[in-house]
Amino acid sequence: MIKHSQSRWTIPATAALLASMCWSSVALNAQETIPIYACVSIPAGADSTVARYQELAAAGFTTSLSGYGNIAQVLVALDAAQAAGVTIWVFCPELESDPGLTVSKVKNHPALAGYHIIDEPSASKFPQLADRVRTIQALDSVHPCYVNLLPINANTTQLGTNSYQEYIDRFVNTVPVPILSFDHYPTAWGILDEGVYTNLEIVSAAGRAAGKPFWGFYQATLYAADQPSRTLAELRLECFSNLVYGAQCIQAYTYWATFADDRDAPIDAQGQRTVSYELVKSVNREVASLSR
Repeated sequence: MIKHSQSRWTIPATAALLASMCWSSVALNAQETIPIYACVSIPAGADSTVARYQELAAAGFTTSLSGYGNIAQVLVALDAAQAAGVTIWVFCPELESDPGLTVSKVKNHPALAGYHIIDEPSASKFPQLADRVRTIQALDSVHPCYVNLLPINANTTQLGTNSYQEYIDRFVNTVPVPILSFDHYPTAWGILDEGVYTNLEIVSAAGRAAGKPFWGFYQATLYAADQPSRTLAELRLECFSNLVYGAQCIQAYTYWATFADDRDAPIDAQGQRTVSYELVKSVNREVASLSR
């Protein structure tokens, strides 16, 4: 996760402007509603229940990613998610160590959304990732593989390229996934980071040229001690900025407090709802209402 710099722009007026501008440059692929993705979601184990996935759905999420320790935990979560009408992106050690067995166990499950490969890779990993994606796609040509990319303010060491444009171009030309996804949180400190719009220009243009939709993020959880509490205006600004540039999925980071520095996640580390739950529920409903 890459942190973002501050800018002079304030949030509410910009959010209102963007809300009036939303459009979609690429038609949703045979979907009636835009997917809303809970990233770092319901943990495996005792919380992997139908009731928890129903709670996730009630907050407006349609699909979910959690880390699972093994394929058995994935199968439990898939059954619970199916009962709640939610789908899951598979992410477990066996997906890398034994993709053939893993894919065979999940590819026909109704709640399978696809396969999560990696988050924020350097360009040096692109050839290896391409091999992994081809292996999985040969086993399951229906459900997509997913890679989430770095934002524009990552440094050249993190990117593994001399520029962000080169990073995106190399990914598109190397890794055969059908989706471009990146995470940029431009209101993390309550003041707009204008760099998000250059980021959106580059990724959306690359997606149009390649015939691939792009997916964007909004920040639902505080991940640094000096970040102010999230506001509905900030969530709207991040969501609507993505939609203005044609995003075909909105992703929230995170749904469940998982990491040591997480604060104000919609669901806290004890499994209790916070005020953020109602914020994400509100903005998710607004995004869903724009699906048409």
